[in-house]
Amino acid sequence: MFSFSHASDLHSPCSEVGKAQNRLIQRPAPYAGGYRRGVPNHHKRFYAELACYLAITLLSGLSVLASPAATPSVGLPPLTTVRQILQLSRSEAVKNYPIRLRAVVTYYYGGAPPDLFLHDSTGGVWVDLPGGLPALDPGDVIEIEGVSEQPDFAPQIGQPRWRVVGTSALPAAPRVAYGQMASTHEDGQWVEVQGIVRTAGVDPESKNLFLDIGMDGGLITAQIPNFKLEDSQRLIDSEVLIRGNCGAVRNALNQQIGLMLYVPGLAQVRAIGLAPPEPFSLPARPLAELQQFALDQPSGHRLHWAPPAERCSPPRASEAGQSEGQSQAARLPPPSQ
Repeated sequence: MFSFSHASDLHSPCSEVGKAQNRLIQRPAPYAGGYRRGVPNHHKRFYAELACYLAITLLSGLSVLASPAATPSVGLPPLTTVRQILQLSRSEAVKNYPIRLRAVVTYYYGGAPPDLFLHDSTGGVWVDLPGGLPALDPGDVIEIEGVSEQPDFAPQIGQPRWRVVGTSALPAAPRVAYGQMASTHEDGQWVEVQGIVRTAGVDPESKNLFLDIGMDGGLITAQIPNFKLEDSQRLIDSEVLIRGNCGAVRNALNQQIGLMLYVPGLAQVRAIGLAPPEPFSLPARPLAELQQFALDQPSGHRLHWAPPAERCSPPRASEAGQSEGQSQAARLPPPSQ
């Protein structure tokens, strides 16, 4: 079963430093408990971090206004592979090395803020998109020119201009674990992950689909711009293999505090274990049995629990609606590494 909560529950303002634009953007509401995308539960700490972020953003904006537009530095050799870009230190990346390379588009979203990931034989990288450039499709092969930048988390391509020279199948994606993604080594890379879809919701501003995916070790969020709602409705509680570009959720100090997966479309999501179409069709279990020792109990999936009276005797016809309303679905947390 797939159901959306009230809009106020699915979508609440969260503090996230946008990758493409340094601003606060909205994302689906936090998963029950704890922190989400760097938003602490304690409001005082949240407002302190917000004030710090606004101060840093203001100083950065004044610096940009005081300096001319970046241009390729004279005498620097051109970078012709993604690997060369990623190997730059921050002090080198900001020198605006000229970039000329051929790569395949693995992710493109032209809304606000826009996102573009490219992949060549040496790795994946994010491109800072200005307005007014032609749209791209995943699988487009482009020849791109630009300059190296690192205004925030990792080296990237700035001031891009390109031409489409062909199309290609998306590259093979190595399977990675949560720990590998959390190490920051996989940032920008085209990868495949395995996990269980916990929640799904459509962001009201971007119109993108967001899936929370429980992996062994932690929770990631997948952003999908191309989807059909009826196809996504079957994904909750399903175990999936999903391919996309790894991205970092960061705080104002450019420290990674969460993980994103930028997925070009639902074609890159493959269910390897479908959830039951109706969760209340699962055998009801008493609440006291949850999290007790069991050799055959799968972890990370929804469970159906019911009050003891409902398990002892079937409800009378007049009580059927009330009993059904009392039934609830519970979910075990994934095992921690």
